[in-house]
Amino acid sequence: MVFHGPGDLRHEELPVPEPAPGELVLRIDAALTCGTDVKT
Repeated sequence: MVFHGPGDLRHEELPVPEPAPGELVLRIDAALTCGTDVKT
């Protein structure tokens, strides 16, 4: 899900980023969004 602004939350397929040296990429299996965050 990508938050584009208040009331605009969309499901989008995004490419997996390539980590730079010294960085890592984490896979998030679950996340929650508070309803008040979407409205404001």
